[in-house]
Amino acid sequence: MDVRRSAWAGVFLVLAAQAGAGCRAARSDSAGPRVEGRAGDVRRVVRFGAETVQVVFAPGPRQTSDERVLADLTDGLRALQAYFGRLPFDGLEVVVVPYERGRSGVSGQSGGSVRYVPDASDDWVLTHELVHTAFPNLPSRNHWLEEGLATYVEPIARHRAGQVSEDHVWLDLVRGLPAGLPRPGDQGLDRTHTWGRTYWGGALFCFLADIELRRSSAGRMGLEHALRGVLAAGGDARVSWSIERALEVGDAATGTRVLGEHYAAMRADPYPIDLDDLFRDLGVRVRGRRVDYDDDAPLASVRRAITSGDMP
Repeated sequence: MDVRRSAWAGVFLVLAAQAGAGCRAARSDSAGPRVEGRAGDVRRVVRFGAETVQVVFAPGPRQTSDERVLADLTDGLRALQAYFGRLPFDGLEVVVVPYERGRSGVSGQSGGSVRYVPDASDDWVLTHELVHTAFPNLPSRNHWLEEGLATYVEPIARHRAGQVSEDHVWLDLVRGLPAGLPRPGDQGLDRTHTWGRTYWGGALFCFLADIELRRSSAGRMGLEHALRGVLAAGGDARVSWSIERALEVGDAATGTRVLGEHYAAMRADPYPIDLDDLFRDLGVRVRGRRVDYDDDAPLASVRRAITSGDMP
């Protein structure tokens, strides 16, 4: 689900695994998405290597054009490939449904389907929803990890695909993560289901785990390696797992216990953290809409690795 930045929007999209697509692991080449069909067609096909995405345009008024939807979709697929190294599975179906005035702009997911409510001015939304397809459904008390993961990964994936700048990534994190800090009365991520703790508290968990993975592995591993391990084990949006299973598989992929240890620390405890100190150690300082980077900061190499995927 995504309501983290906009309260309403214009078009509903449903992404679903097509019948029978389920069991084989998908692999994507580097050729990039290719759109088939003509403008105005009710049905279009996006091919990405061996995988296909079926796009169906339902009749009715929309705030975004068909071509804009397709452009956002192909950008989202490229971002997914850049971060996860592949698409989650073959056979996504995207159904574009007209916006109904007065209806809440809330996206949702159930059993491999994603209900997506984009805004004409928000080109990040579809990538956020596509990230959801690359992780299993969790019990409701652990919903913060599903939403936090999509919130954290989206700008990084788009940066690695060449769609947004490095400054965009760090401005997003510096401005957004404070909303995920615990407030008075907080009982940990599993027990505090506010908007801030669900979206940005979950993103904070991912951010801290990403930093620790890179530190503890001398730069060999990051959060994406854990998530790729989950995906390789069949953990995508068509299945439901326990959070323990997802974190154990992710830790096994990196040869660490970082995810499990962070979950143990944050699940039922506020786990306060000084973000100002952490950003200072990463060498990130925001001045208005500009970001200054200190390459002599203690965690400067970790900062660069988070955005680029490489550790100097």
